[in-house]
Amino acid sequence: MELRDNFGDHPAMMVLNGAKWRALDLQAGGRRARIRKEVALFGETLDLLEEQYNVAAHLEADDMLDKMAEQLEVLGLDYVIRVLPWMLQNTEGQKLTRMHGPG
Repeated sequence: MELRDNFGDHPAMMVLNGAKWRALDLQAGGRRARIRKEVALFGETLDLLEEQYNVAAHLEADDMLDKMAEQLEVLGLDYVIRVLPWMLQNTEGQKLTRMHGPG
């Protein structure tokens, strides 16, 4: 017996029931939402996930800063290494000159 021969006694009813459930799923926003199995994240969980993302970005920025400082050292640009933290904080040029001299 092939699959096409195994539709049961009322194949039209099976198709209509399947279509009905699909329509209800679409109306509710999906099957999980319809059967109330949708899981929403709590605000605390979202905050923790965001903090973890920020930590990863911070570590990546620190690594990049270390590599940049190493390259500046190789190039002999010690002055740039000294003012780099202030440059990253968008300190004005005049303030840098007052703090460290004209270079």
